[in-house]
Amino acid sequence: GRALENGDGLQSIQKQLREDFTFSRERAAMVARTESATALGQGAKEVALAQGRDQKRWVTQGLGSNVDQPCLDNEAQGWIEINELFVSGVDTIPQHPACRCVCHYRTAALHEELMFRCGTCDRLLTRTPRNGEAYWCRTCKVNRTYGSQK
Repeated sequence: GRALENGDGLQSIQKQLREDFTFSRERAAMVARTESATALGQGAKEVALAQGRDQKRWVTQGLGSNVDQPCLDNEAQGWIEINELFVSGVDTIPQHPACRCVCHYRTAALHEELMFRCGTCDRLLTRTPRNGEAYWCRTCKVNRTYGSQK
């Protein structure tokens, strides 16, 4: 608690956990990382709200044991309303102990001005990285090279 409030680093928090609670080095590292991620997640959301952001997106970091299915499911949602819970039921990072995911924030109106909508379902399209001309529709599950610009 106090270590986070004082702005102590991860190593300092880990050392304090080992000394105060006789945690193993691995357990102390996991607890320190998780508590830091919790503080970071809540702080970043508060800053985003203060800046007028209205959407958030879950982004997984790396592969392997630190990315579990709920993290992947959250990421698959794409951009959602800032006060909406992710599909796993959490509001922001972390999803689980030792989670390394991040949450990004934006103001939808600023991004919609630069986006295209699907000609079939009217959903916002995202530009595909391989082809700067094509846009991907998550609803129709196809690339579109057309659509009305909003």
